[in-house]
Amino acid sequence: MLLLCRLCSGSTGSASSYTQATIGQRTYIRGNGKEALFNLNCPNGLPTLRDQYRLSDPEVNRMIRALVPYIPQLCTTWEEMHGKQKPN
Repeated sequence: MLLLCRLCSGSTGSASSYTQATIGQRTYIRGNGKEALFNLNCPNGLPTLRDQYRLSDPEVNRMIRALVPYIPQLCTTWEEMHGKQKPN
């Protein structure tokens, strides 16, 4: 996921992505002083931006396109960590 986040942001710095238990099926992407919070819309939906900090629209759009292939994996990981929820 680190490589994915670097490709999304176009940066060479560090980035991280993790799921958040307390707010539903969502994932953060953070790096280089920027961050975005995406609803995963499990199990088969497209990710949607919930919130962002210091990102341009093109950067957010690149992140969304890069996240799409990982949605099933992110949803499965989230459910393994926090239990199954109703699909959005």
